[in-house]
Order: sequence, then C-alpha cells, then structure tokens
Amino acid sequence: MLAAVAVPAGSQARPTANSAYTLRLLQPLAARGDNSSEAKAINAFGTAVGSSSYDPVSLHTHATQWNPNGSKKDMGVVSGFTYFVALSVNAYGHATGWSARNDTSGGAFSPHHPVRWKGGGQVTDLMPAGPDGIGNAINDFDTIVGTANDPRGSGGNVAIVIARDGVIDQRGPEVVAWSISDRGTFVGSRSVDNTGMLHATIWRDSGNLESDLGTVSGMSTEAKAINLFEHVAGEGYSNSTGYGHGQAFIWRNGAMNPIPNLPYSSYVSTNTINNNDEIVGSYTTPSGRRAWLWRKGKPIDLNTLLPAGSDPTLTSAAGINDLGQIAGTAKEDGHDRGFVLSPPPRTEAANVLAVARKIAPRNKKFQRRVSSSLGTLPKRKPLHAGCRSLEGFVRYLRKTKAVTQAQHVTLLADVLGLEAQAAKCRKVTHL
Repeated sequence: MLAAVAVPAGSQARPTANSAYTLRLLQPLAARGDNSSEAKAINAFGTAVGSSSYDPVSLHTHATQWNPNGSKKDMGVVSGFTYFVALSVNAYGHATGWSARNDTSGGAFSPHHPVRWKGGGQVTDLMPAGPDGIGNAINDFDTIVGTANDPRGSGGNVAIVIARDGVIDQRGPEVVAWSISDRGTFVGSRSVDNTGMLHATIWRDSGNLESDLGTVSGMSTEAKAINLFEHVAGEGYSNSTGYGHGQAFIWRNGAMNPIPNLPYSSYVSTNTINNNDEIVGSYTTPSGRRAWLWRKGKPIDLNTLLPAGSDPTLTSAAGINDLGQIAGTAKEDGHDRGFVLSPPPRTEAANVLAVARKIAPRNKKFQRRVSSSLGTLPKRKPLHAGCRSLEGFVRYLRKTKAVTQAQHVTLLADVLGLEAQAAKCRKVTHL
C-alpha cells in the first residue's frame, strides 16, 4: 500500500525512505481564531491557491497562495471588499475566483464579482458594475471562464468568457462555464428544458461551436473540467436527489463513460482532470466527506494513501497537475486545512513524459528530447539531467514545429515545474 508522511507547519515536505506520497498541510494567514484554509487549485510548479482565515475577529477570508518552499502569500481583496476566494491558477501564477463584500442587507456575499490576480497585492474586479458573478477557471493564456447572473434579470445564469484584455463575452441563457483548456475550448452545462434538466456542454472555436455531450444514466450532467486533449470530466445527478448526487464520468473520443463509484459513496463531485486523464473530487460516505482520485480506470480514496490512523482526513480534492500533485482540503482538529499531496519524484517525471508521448505519439525524436531533459532515458540513473540539458531542451521546444503553441506552453510548464520541485535550474523556472 502506498503511504504518505505529514509535514509540520512551515517545513519543507520530504518523503521518508519507505513512503511514496508526501503530504504537506497549508497553514492559514491567521494563526488564531477560525484558523482554517482551503486549497482550490494547483499549477504545474506546485503552487496552490485557495483561501484562508485573514482576520480572527471578523473571520474575513483572503485568497492565499502557497508555494512549494513552504511560504504563503496574502493575495488581498478588491478595494472595499472583505472576501476573496481563488479558484484557479495558471502556470504564470495568475489566478481567478471571486471577491465579495459581506452585505447583511443583501444577504451574505453580495455583491460578489469575478476577479483576476496577477501577482503583488492588486486584485482586479472584472465586472465592477455587476451583475454578480464568479471566475471559475483561468488558462495559461489568461482567458477566464465563469458564470454570472443573467443581466436581463431573468433570474438565470449566463456563461462569461473574459479575455486577457478584459473584454467579456457571454453565452446564455441558462448556461454555466466551469473550465477552459489552453486551446480555448471550454466546458460547462446548459439547461435543456423547463424541468431543470442540464446537459454537459463543450464550446470550441472560441465558443462559436457548441456541442451537447449528453447524459449519463439519463441524469442531468455537468462538465466540470477539460484538459489539453479535450477529454472532459464531470458528474451526473438526478433532479430528484439534488446536485452532486450520482455518477462521475469522463467524456473522451466522443463517448460518455461512467466512472465506478467507491463503496458506500453518494454526493459525488468531480473537480479537475489533468493531461494524463487523472481526475479528482470528493464523495460522501456515512462517516463524512472524503477525497478521491480516478487513475488508470480505478477510483481511489486518497485517505488510503495515508498511514493508518492518520490525522487529518482528506475531505476534498480540488486540483491535480500533470506531475500528479493533488491540492485539496482536509479536516484536522476540527478545522479545515488545505493540503498538497505529492507522488515521489520519479513518478512525477514519468507523468510528465507520459504527457509528452500523448502530445506527439508518433514523434520518437521529440519524445527522446523530453526524456533526455528529464534524465529518464533507460539506463540513466539521475532523475534530472542537469541545467545545461534542460536549457537546451527549452530552446529546442521554443523552436520546434512538433507541437502547437498550446502544447508547447503546457509541456514547458510541466518540465520546468518538475525541475523547480528539485530546486534546480532556478534561472529557467519560468515560461
């Protein structure tokens, strides 16, 4: 059985000789009071974002960035607002989510607006004049997708697509967008009748080509995540039992494929898919919520990767990158606590190589260059081939015509992210 070791606050996560996975708990901004944190996403460099307690008296929440070296950063809030929750982060460290002012006269978290964060302490309100909305995902080209209240006052939702320059496009009515790939393809759901039935939907060609992905077991479906290869993860649920209760799925090669549920599971949610078709989410058991991972055709309870009797309990997995690092939320001593769960370094390297093989399955020369840059060629003992080899690969990748621009950005981020985990080649750990 795979195992993991929990790492004390502020320390660098390191696996022991007998462990496979390493667990790093993410400390909140406030050291007292509510003292909670949640991780919502993780990028190729192992940087996680989410939210945590900022003020132990008012219980205000600020978006928080946690770096692989154990440091954390307050990402701030929109001026005049008191809350900011980051939901997605790209390879450049740019993030999106929502910021809100807790207006008791209008209800909790009203108004709340989609935002963009580009580093430093500045949070940009992307819809300052309203209506209320949320930024759900950001790709490596800084395009954001999310949802907003229908500006026509119908009471429904519209999908929003926000370009790098801030120009907003809408899709609707009764549409939600959850995720966007580096190719600009985005996914979500659309209401198909007046009974509340939803169908998972994909938008290609800058949103101009819309396709209905259908249902699973006749249930409503929502597409929650998409990867570079336009494989889609989501969930189906019965309108009578409610959102999140039912069946996870993966849609690929034009077919909807149900994911087998774990024993005694209900209220299954699906959050993210990486470029190796690994999916993470959460499910509910009689004893409470638990995080799960779908890998190589099998669902896995992430808590089975921890030593027996471990505290905390991993309750939700929100993000997974191509290295196989998972970000989510655990329960520790009654408090929510963000976490990053990392596989061993050789597994991370193998995962990146697997992505390269999927990007150019017939180009053996390209695959050898990737393998050489990672030091994973057969008979090579070192995991990393060194900075000179990596710098040469970066130059090659920027010139080669073997990959598209989106594939180039994805793979470059993965390779540099892998080297960053080993604290090597710092001068090239950027895109």
